[in-house]
Amino acid sequence: FTSVPSEEVDEDADYEYNIVVYDDDPDDIPNLEISAPILPGWLDLDTDNSILSGTPTNDQVGLKADSTYPVRLMVSDGLDYTLQTFNVKVININDAPEIQTQIKIIGVNIGVAKTIQISDIDVIDVDNQIADLTLTVLPGTGYSIAGNDITVNETQEVHIEVNFRVTDPGGLQDEGVLSVTVLDNTAIDDMAGSNRIVEKIYPVPAGEYVRFIINS
Repeated sequence: FTSVPSEEVDEDADYEYNIVVYDDDPDDIPNLEISAPILPGWLDLDTDNSILSGTPTNDQVGLKADSTYPVRLMVSDGLDYTLQTFNVKVININDAPEIQTQIKIIGVNIGVAKTIQISDIDVIDVDNQIADLTLTVLPGTGYSIAGNDITVNETQEVHIEVNFRVTDPGGLQDEGVLSVTVLDNTAIDDMAGSNRIVEKIYPVPAGEYVRFIINS
């Protein structure tokens, strides 16, 4: 081997090593064969063009800062062989969190503060623990905010949309919208007629709330 491989590559970047070999006997050079006794799964050896290449993904590093993969190449003229052994370090590149969907229904009474939490949403971050992510409620229509507490203003809407952002420790972020159900604060004052009211509102549509306030 007369070529020297690169021993570092960033996650999601292309790795390419152009292999150059030599034999003291010129007649043997056309017959030289290159193989790879040790090769990680994300690398491929193109023996026709003498190129070792591949693109590592986050699967190769996970939550670690980097991961090292051993490589061993062999060149043979059919009688003798030479080995070239080296390591390729895959360096983790931070990926932004990705908001997937809303996990559960959020019900809010008008005028009553409700805290929005990271557990209310399904978010994926291949580089960080979910506990290390930061959720921030953003301004929107129909509610006011204090930190991550929202308070719904007087509204005729059954649902409002609450804007939010998820940020990882590296500062990368994704934004999304939560659907919040506005609960009716109307009380049933006539308990004698409550059965008739219940008969009218049941069955409850899937994903909706029914709230009763009973005053003694």
